[in-house]
Amino acid sequence: MTQQDQTKMTPYLFRSEDFNGSGIREPKEVILLETCNLGNTDIWTYCLNHYSLSAQTKQYITWLQEAFEGENKQENPEYYYCIIDFIYTAIDCLLDDLKKQFGKELVYCVWLTDYQSVEKLYGRPTTMCKESDIILSDLGKEGALYAYFEEPMEIRISGRALKEGQLMAA
Repeated sequence: MTQQDQTKMTPYLFRSEDFNGSGIREPKEVILLETCNLGNTDIWTYCLNHYSLSAQTKQYITWLQEAFEGENKQENPEYYYCIIDFIYTAIDCLLDDLKKQFGKELVYCVWLTDYQSVEKLYGRPTTMCKESDIILSDLGKEGALYAYFEEPMEIRISGRALKEGQLMAA
């Protein structure tokens, strides 16, 4: 079941800032963090497969996938900081293509999943938020990266974490 299928069942999804809560929400910086610090290319692959992208952006994605996944994968993290300008250019092209497709700039994004998955995989849920129709990556139960045109209301969960049913009833 994809994250999109899961969200149809509940209006709110969750995250844990305790696990890897960087507090970064700007799409450009989230994509940079995921790509350079974590070596993840799932955002690039998802966008390539789900959105209309320019030939230039598609070429950037091919090069990035090769640098991070292929035979030429660099094990030295400093390598990625040597090509940081290239990565920023690729991110700008991707976000420009998405802006053209949606007619608005994406200004906010956040990883979310269902309550049980956050609790099982990442620890105590600390935040809940309504999902967006725009997804930049979908890792199933591990979560999806939702993008927004404006900052959505994030509700902090403090004290005793409530079960999803109690939160929906409130």
